[in-house]
Amino acid sequence: MKTTSFPKSLFIGIVFLFLLVPAVQAQNRIGLDAFHNSPDGFHVLIPQGWENLSTQSYARFSNAGVDIYAASVPTEDVQAGIAQAIDLVLPDFDSEPSHVSQVILSNGTWTQQVYPASDEQYVTAYGQVYGGSTYVIVWYSTQPIQPVIVSEEDVQTGITSALAILGSEVDEPTSSETITVNEQTLTQNVYDGITATGRVRGGSTMVMVSTAESEINPTIFFTLLTDFFITPMTTPYLYLGLVATAVITIVFIGSLIIRQRNLQKDLQTLETLQAEGAA
Repeated sequence: MKTTSFPKSLFIGIVFLFLLVPAVQAQNRIGLDAFHNSPDGFHVLIPQGWENLSTQSYARFSNAGVDIYAASVPTEDVQAGIAQAIDLVLPDFDSEPSHVSQVILSNGTWTQQVYPASDEQYVTAYGQVYGGSTYVIVWYSTQPIQPVIVSEEDVQTGITSALAILGSEVDEPTSSETITVNEQTLTQNVYDGITATGRVRGGSTMVMVSTAESEINPTIFFTLLTDFFITPMTTPYLYLGLVATAVITIVFIGSLIIRQRNLQKDLQTLETLQAEGAA
């Protein structure tokens, strides 16, 4: 009695089909553990040592009187989106921005809105439009410390411009030095009652201005802003790819089965002709 061996290519196709989905899922998990991953499709780095108070509606990280929020709003009007995001995360905050500008970072162009200090509240917000929504990051502090970004590649000019945006009139700094924080080189200027720490990244100078001693790492906010990223809604394409792969695999397996049957028929025909020839 003749036995038929199971085709090796058929076995490989079945194994590939079963391994495809978990492989894709594992790939999506790599590298995202350090981020807050919003259901709205944006991701923002969780600062080390900060309390993560995020909700389903927005991200929130808190440390020593400073809160950083991130949210998305379904509008392409960036200023309206920033206003709606601030209403969401800071419902009691009521102020108009004193400065609005466009800043270019490594992850695209953001609209910056700087708000005047009032009642010991220091707020700066950034908005970016993508795919029909406005994504917003808000700095809120009860400490006298506030971030500003200016489109300037000279750090000293950038620091001076940032101070002017905040309404601080200063002369020459009493001291200026280069410091290293978390392996990042920063320029720190000390004025009469004001400390401004800045660095150039890309074509912009990022500045953190403080009128009191603070334990907040001056690079935290700018790191969050530049590490903020948006994932396009690719789930339908993923499912389409899985379906297409499954169909191709099924067709491939079906073709192998049909070819196997045809070979068996051809073999039987040859055996019959051989037997008739011998007779």
